Parts: sequence; structure tokens; C-alpha cells
Amino acid sequence: MAGKRGRRAGFRHSAETRARMSAASKVAWADPEIRGRMSAAKRKHSEQFVEQARALWLAHLTVSAIALRLGVGKSVISGSAHRYVFPRRPSPIVRKGA
Repeated sequence: MAGKRGRRAGFRHSAETRARMSAASKVAWADPEIRGRMSAAKRKHSEQFVEQARALWLAHLTVSAIALRLGVGKSVISGSAHRYVFPRRPSPIVRKGA
């Protein structure tokens, strides 16, 4: 398909656009108010959140159930389990005949 561009088609911003985006990012990081908002979005979970997730994990709740109780997505819980090294547990998938 000629003309179709996107991430998988090898799309890259022009050098001028990349320079402009980089300059805007530097300006944003120089402003303490904007920097606070940007870093808050990237901040790790609070210790209280991790403790609650770990307690529910150790109580053998499913990832879906933990996510529902804590009001986050399933990927947040599975990512936290990996990032904060929750103890491994057996797979819930039951295979027949094995």
C-alpha cells in the first residue's frame, strides 16, 4: 500500500521535528510545575499499594481480583509482581492428560 506510513512502516520524524520536540521537552523539565506533573505520571507505586498487592497475592487471589480491588488494570498487578519480586506461584492453567 503506497503512502501508508506508521510505526511498522519505518516512520520517523524529520530531524527538524525531533530537534523541536527535544527542545520542548527540555523547556518542560526546566519548569518545576510541569516537571512535577510529568514525574508524578512516571512515579512508582506507593509502598502502601505494593504492600496491599503483595498481601492479596499471598492470599492467592487472581490477578483480575487483585486489580479489581485496587482499582487498577491487570497489567499493573502482573508488572508489580515482576518488578517488586512477589513470590512465584503455580500456573492456574490445568492441562488434561499431562
